[in-house]
Amino acid sequence: MAKIRFYRNSDREALIDLLVACERFHQTPLPPKKQLRKVLRKLPPGVEILVAEDKKTLIGFASIGTLFPALAGKPQLYLKEIFIAPGHRGKSLGSQFFNVLIKLAAKRDCTRIDWSTHIENLPAQKFYKKLGATKTTNIFYSLQGKSLKSARHKSG
Repeated sequence: MAKIRFYRNSDREALIDLLVACERFHQTPLPPKKQLRKVLRKLPPGVEILVAEDKKTLIGFASIGTLFPALAGKPQLYLKEIFIAPGHRGKSLGSQFFNVLIKLAAKRDCTRIDWSTHIENLPAQKFYKKLGATKTTNIFYSLQGKSLKSARHKSG
């Protein structure tokens, strides 16, 4: 059984491999490893990473942040990304991650945990439904690439 724990700098190279595998899964451009090393050396404010380790090998990760405000003027946990290496899916690792997230949310007095998934990721949606999660009516927006540059110029 894998152990879920917080990321340590000694995990950097193994986590980089998982981040690259995650981008391949999403069919997005692969980030330069040099860039990933730089960010992982000192995570941006508010970013935390949980890793799944089995026999001293990283086999998954979850990137999270605690946001404020949520319901009743309390914080919420936001799951930005969860990724499990292909050879380790279907072995309850997702459930292990969510058990840790649920305990962490309780410890931080969070009123909710939010995340999103791709509309075509039906296995993930089935898993989330089994957890008891409900789809929200929120629509997520994104500024990226050219639209982000354009918005920067417009804002001065």
